[in-house]
Formats: sequence, C-alpha cells, structure tokens
Amino acid sequence: MRTSIFKAARTLAAGCALLFFAGCGEQPTSPDLSMADGPSATSSQNPFGELRLCPRGTFEGLWIKDDGFEDRGHMEAAWVNSKGDTLGMLSGEFGPDPADGSLRWRATVSGVTLTVVLYELSGTFVYTDLRMCPLCGTGQGELSGSWREVRTGRRGRLMGEWGDIFLPFAERNMPLSGRWSVACRRSGTVEFQERPD
Repeated sequence: MRTSIFKAARTLAAGCALLFFAGCGEQPTSPDLSMADGPSATSSQNPFGELRLCPRGTFEGLWIKDDGFEDRGHMEAAWVNSKGDTLGMLSGEFGPDPADGSLRWRATVSGVTLTVVLYELSGTFVYTDLRMCPLCGTGQGELSGSWREVRTGRRGRLMGEWGDIFLPFAERNMPLSGRWSVACRRSGTVEFQERPD
C-alpha cells in the first residue's frame, strides 16, 4: 500500500514537472511591431495577425547660417533608419519665403554613393531662443515638415531642433537633429498620412 502511494506521488510530481517545463504559464514572446523598417512577424498578442510597415529614423547634422544673416542659410545631415544605417545625405536651404515672409526650409535626401534624389522634404521653422526677448533670439529653434519618397510617392512627417543657446551668438554652424516617420500600414487597412506642405 505504501509503495503504491509513493509511486502515485512520484507520477504526479513528474507530470507536474513535465507540464511546467512544456511551457504552461509562460507568456509568448513576439517582436516589437512598432519598430520595423520592413515586414515583421505577426504577434501572438495581435488577434488579427496584422502586419505593419513602420519606417522611421533620425537625421543628424548642421544648421548653417549665412554670414551676416540669422534667418537664412543651408543644412546638411545624415538620414538614418531605426537600425542605425545611413540611407542618404540631406542637403537643403532655409530662409524667409519671398511671398509672405514665413520661415521655411526645403531639402532633398540623396543616396550615399550616388547623387540620385531619394526624398524631397519641406516645412517651416521657428525660433525658440528666449535670451534676448520672446521673439528675438536666434540661437536655437525647431523645424517640422513632411517628406516624400520620389520613387514610390510614399509620404511621412518629420520634426527636429537646431541650435544651442550655449554657443556664442556669432557661431554660424549649429547642431541639427530630429526624427522622421511614416504612418504604419496594416494588412487590410492603411492609415493615411497628412499630405506635405
């Protein structure tokens, strides 16, 4: 009798251990669907099995003021994806719009080795430097706008900042950095992005 009780207890313990190691109680893991530069695997936590394409990345470079001007110049930056790969080189210009005086910028992103234009960008910028007066400081600012991929017509948004209030007022080369993204596409539906300016 005692032997059969010990056998039953051992069998029950072995069964519980087998169930535990077979995966009971474990949470399924899945890739982060929001940080893809291409198709990602479907998530077991996503009941509809939606596949998303969410390209995004950063740009880093210089906001360079023309000599004698605070509101015009050019910009140069690297256009980088979320994996840290440089996709192209951004170059453009900024200044007052001749039509209405608004502060605007326009740029293109060309390939790293070939000078083929990959993206066209445009938008506006504002000053955020409050050192001299709420609207006078020109040592730093923010930019926003949109981009369009020339080959496919795909569109997205970007935003960033330039300048550094700790740099001397006479400094012409200001740091520039920001982020770009495009709306996620889901299987069966598309979230449309705003058209560029």
